[in-house]
Amino acid sequence: MKPVLHIITTICRGGAENQLLTLIREQVSTGRKVSLIFLKDQPELLGELRRMGVEVHSEFSRLSPLAQVVSIRKFLKGKEVLVHGHLPRAELIAALAKRGNALVVTRHNAEKFFPSAPKFLSSALSRYVIRRANATIAISQSVSDFLYENKELPKDVKPVVIYYGYQSNSQHADLKKLRESLNIPLGAIVIGTVARLTTQKDLPTLLHAFASLESNDNLRLLMVGDGPLRNELKSMAIELDIQDQVIWAGRTDKVFAHLSLMDVFVLTSTYEGFGLVLLEALEAHLPVIASNVSAIPEVLGLSYPGLVEPGNYRAFAEKISEFILQDSVDKERIENTGQNRLAFFSAAKMRQKIDEVYAS
Repeated sequence: MKPVLHIITTICRGGAENQLLTLIREQVSTGRKVSLIFLKDQPELLGELRRMGVEVHSEFSRLSPLAQVVSIRKFLKGKEVLVHGHLPRAELIAALAKRGNALVVTRHNAEKFFPSAPKFLSSALSRYVIRRANATIAISQSVSDFLYENKELPKDVKPVVIYYGYQSNSQHADLKKLRESLNIPLGAIVIGTVARLTTQKDLPTLLHAFASLESNDNLRLLMVGDGPLRNELKSMAIELDIQDQVIWAGRTDKVFAHLSLMDVFVLTSTYEGFGLVLLEALEAHLPVIASNVSAIPEVLGLSYPGLVEPGNYRAFAEKISEFILQDSVDKERIENTGQNRLAFFSAAKMRQKIDEVYAS
């Protein structure tokens, strides 16, 4: 098997980064040699990667983008590897630096290649990268459709849709101690989410939905994650007079432990390339309520009972109330549906399909 060099923008913990960990773990288990270059930020996942035996090159993260291209080209001189790029900056640099090596790129998001750039520029850069690549993977049909609709693909290129693979994320934790540290009273009903505090996640809809629930004195809203909208969202909670019920847990590597404190999981995103956290919530045996948009119904299933019109806080509030009041038979039915979805997203199946792309 040809060695693989993954190039990714950052190895700070996130959906794409966690999924790359899963892929690398699977690749290493089959005996494939794997190395990795990351381009910026703190190496949060460095320890986990090295424990898997991955050679991680951190020396490029201190360079400018142009210097990264030049240095990676030198690094690849004389090497025969398969280059796999993840996330826009890394894809572009990989396309410019790959020399004669085969390049595979994975599109992880249903958004423009460069969201802050004019549409024509984002489209041109995206098409350039895909022209330089030997194969393009989309992590959902929704991502593939987005690329076509926004002209970010050359007309004659068809991405291969390969869903994320899921590996158990369960962790041993002292839930009593965690509950106490978060000041969650015994007997409280906990509605929660795990999300970056960004516009994409539409967390104002979640705050408004929670505020509109009747008799919310015994309810808590557990917000796991951080991001640029943190202060704005905190101010909104004060305006809605729910500040005493909202718990801001911040970023954590103990996602499953926090999920284990919840009674209902809610994701109000306006779009998702995949939504790996949905599978984490299902593994925690939680009923899930989520926006019926982009890849979310692909993950949960088109007939999943927790799908809600995006941006409609009243519909979210109604569904939350419905799930809280459900009897044990309904809860068991929803849980069984969720466990069936988990079985569908096999990490081994994902790696096998990517191996087929490599081989082609």
